Amino acid sequence: MKISKRSVLSALALLLAALMLSCAVSCGKKPAGDPASDNTPLPEGVTAEPSTPVPEKPIFYDPETDYDNRYGMGYDCIVETEDAYYCCASYSSRYLFYYDKASGERGVLCSKPECMHDAGGTDCSGLIEMCGASLNYWDGRLHYFAIDHTHHCYAFFSVALDGSDKRMDTLVDTSPIEIQGATMPQRLDYHRGKCYGWRYYEEVENSELFNCIDVVSADPQTGETRLILKEKLEVYPTEPKLYYHGNYVYISYNIQDYEELEDHVEVLSNILCIYRWNIETEELEQILRTELLDIGEKGSGFRLYIDAEERIWTAPVYGEQTVYTIESGALCKAFLCDNPWSCFMLDGAAAVFSMPDMALEVRRLDGSLIYEGALDTSFLEALDPSKGYETSSYFGMYGDAEAIYISFVLDAKDQERAAYCLVRYDLTGGTPKPEIIACLPGLR
Repeated sequence: MKISKRSVLSALALLLAALMLSCAVSCGKKPAGDPASDNTPLPEGVTAEPSTPVPEKPIFYDPETDYDNRYGMGYDCIVETEDAYYCCASYSSRYLFYYDKASGERGVLCSKPECMHDAGGTDCSGLIEMCGASLNYWDGRLHYFAIDHTHHCYAFFSVALDGSDKRMDTLVDTSPIEIQGATMPQRLDYHRGKCYGWRYYEEVENSELFNCIDVVSADPQTGETRLILKEKLEVYPTEPKLYYHGNYVYISYNIQDYEELEDHVEVLSNILCIYRWNIETEELEQILRTELLDIGEKGSGFRLYIDAEERIWTAPVYGEQTVYTIESGALCKAFLCDNPWSCFMLDGAAAVFSMPDMALEVRRLDGSLIYEGALDTSFLEALDPSKGYETSSYFGMYGDAEAIYISFVLDAKDQERAAYCLVRYDLTGGTPKPEIIACLPGLR
């Protein structure tokens, strides 16, 4: 599995990084004239901008064992290897698709040349019926979580990269995490030997309704599952966001209380919670739990990015376009994006996006601009012209400072069946050019 190459640090950069590591991190006021500075009062619980420069992320990532954060924190399943992309939309969860980087060929990952693939048959090897967003890559194979109909329970399955040798690997013992009315994890990410994920559900106790989130782990070798974290609330938590860095799993979610008035929704409280799970010691540590009443809107989760010094970068998806860092237990304002759109933390970058006009703004974590402008939609011309596809909405955005991936929902002119289209935009050459990674017809 291939990840974007990071430049190797020079001897001077290593020396500077070592000096920065030896210094205490503080949150101070930015110099006058800095484009990220303004005179807007900071929300409660937030300090001024950090003065520490953004360090370059060292090469610590092992693609054979570590989760690729570029494709995390959403409902899309995307795997990249040296030669290809593989993806499956978790909301349809039936067929596994591939994209060959060299030839540009794409389609259902099936090893049977005579197969009609997604025409409705059940013997296609690309039919995986995956549960949640659970497609992962390790040991040279694609793995996913699904129901084993023979044993009537959940199991881990795998398939070769050419679509052959599909098999059930391990039956999963879900009894330690089984709760009446709760679903299985809505996503599972493989990282250093285990899969980690979350679920969001409602639970009734003594006739009282509670909103719950669980973070769980599953061992794909033994099938053992366990509960890592649980919140059981009378108010409303957001869906957790998980980020993987070395031997840690970082967990982010908000706890919100709000009142739906006649003309608007008033957020009464908004508590940002960040934890990290040590996969070696199996200990859970609270990093931050703070009230942020003026940050984010109803249901807005906070995405994460962890840099070389394990400094946490975060931003609310909805409500404002400010990127923050968490340093020494304090939330610090880092920089502000120019446009009032939905915000996404990428791997080493931040982006804001507006669907109606396909407008994108991407910035590095020092606040410098990578791209600002409208995205090219010429990829629609490569699809079936009889359908008259148009972009309607999107499920998620992923990527880093070099490329972004957007999963679009396309409406057909007959309005009968929408399509899912995963598009890659290269950010390294000026104006981003679209490249279709997968197109899955018939979501409805």
